[in-house]
Amino acid sequence: MRTLKTAHDDSLEGRIKRLNRHQKKVRMRDEQDLFDGRIRIYRTTHSGDVWQFQMWIGEEKKYIRKSLRTRDKEIAINLAEDLFIEARTKQRNGEKLFSMTAKELRTKYLEYIKAEVDSGQLSEGRLSNVKTFTKHYLRFVGEDSKIQNISAEYFEGYRAFRQSELASITMTVVQNESITVKQMYKWAVKKKFISANYVPDYGKIRVKKNEVKRKGYSITHYDKLITYAKGWWKTVPRKAENREEQIYYRRSIRDFILLMANFGFRTGELLQLRYKNVIVNDDATENQRKQQQ
Repeated sequence: MRTLKTAHDDSLEGRIKRLNRHQKKVRMRDEQDLFDGRIRIYRTTHSGDVWQFQMWIGEEKKYIRKSLRTRDKEIAINLAEDLFIEARTKQRNGEKLFSMTAKELRTKYLEYIKAEVDSGQLSEGRLSNVKTFTKHYLRFVGEDSKIQNISAEYFEGYRAFRQSELASITMTVVQNESITVKQMYKWAVKKKFISANYVPDYGKIRVKKNEVKRKGYSITHYDKLITYAKGWWKTVPRKAENREEQIYYRRSIRDFILLMANFGFRTGELLQLRYKNVIVNDDATENQRKQQQ
């Protein structure tokens, strides 16, 4: 059934438009195949006398196409042969010839970290840090940037970039972020997503001594902790049936707060503390240590 559109396309005007579109297509000329047709050099109607390079990559189902930037045919042949050898070497090493984007790299790396968390090899906290640190990385390099096209030296500007975003940022944070990104690229090298010798170069990041030194508790805060410990430990839920275990549990809670007050521990650090990590001087404490092992 003919429609208004098909009738229009069959008109003289439609045929002229199709002819013009066909004429505007890039056409090859002066084609020459090399290495038994595995690569080709040619010139086009749009490139003038400048030679072009083309190579089909069957594994990735894509063509490598690039300008050889020369009008001399002999030079073009030599450059094409060099490109072919380089590509074949990368293929033999298992490297990808078409670079993934920074966003794709981050996505794959987060999938890997999540799998490590699920298998108990890494903590949820580590996954959270990687997500945050690599989010800054994406803003810095650009989501759609091809990782193979980002020069290693480009990362030298990362410190200034983060300082422009947050003037109060410490160099300890910048350094931790750079370490995470380097680990991501090391993983990318292992997976052959990028060339084996690629390492992001952040330059020198100077971390001041005691930059993030933790301040001790003030006298006021110390007194509050001690006062609170005196009564609070008596009201905690009972976890044991017999009196001996109840007393032991309550004293442990009291010790928890006293350690926090006197040694500056934070809650997360104390939760990881075990008696085997504490120097003991009497039999009673030694028995407690054995019970916790």
